[in-house]
Amino acid sequence: MNIAELKNYLYSSPEKIQLILEDNGFHHIKIHSGTADSYFTYGNKDGDNPTACTTYITPSLLTINYTRNICQSKDSCDLIDLISFVRETGLFETLKYISEISGISYYHKFNDDMPESLRIIKKIKEMLNKAPSTDEDNIPITPKNERILSYYLPYVNDTFYNDSIS
Repeated sequence: MNIAELKNYLYSSPEKIQLILEDNGFHHIKIHSGTADSYFTYGNKDGDNPTACTTYITPSLLTINYTRNICQSKDSCDLIDLISFVRETGLFETLKYISEISGISYYHKFNDDMPESLRIIKKIKEMLNKAPSTDEDNIPITPKNERILSYYLPYVNDTFYNDSIS
């Protein structure tokens, strides 16, 4: 599973977003349905403002915390950034937590649920819409088995630490 697939899964299941917010102690969680966008408003667990945060129910899960600086080095934040900030965890731990609380495995492959015929059509659409590129950054990152981590010593790499990879 990659981040885009997880966000798309949460986008299609707003009740999972509410469950994640409740589990992290946010209060006054309320969903607002508008003509263009739906969104959640809620308060920080240690705050008294019931509308301190907003999460838009869009594929990007844009999240704004009006009373906390959760995105110090980025222009915009999402639900994953908020949960990572609140739980004080790195990206891996946050993704693992969100997938567990949502009822799916961290290693879940969303394409496995799809019939083979639809997978082929999806691949063809991706090839048609994809501009020719040799950029290796476009290759999706697949999670590795946690057993591999036992091969390494528990020392911090400053480059990884600066990228919020603990």
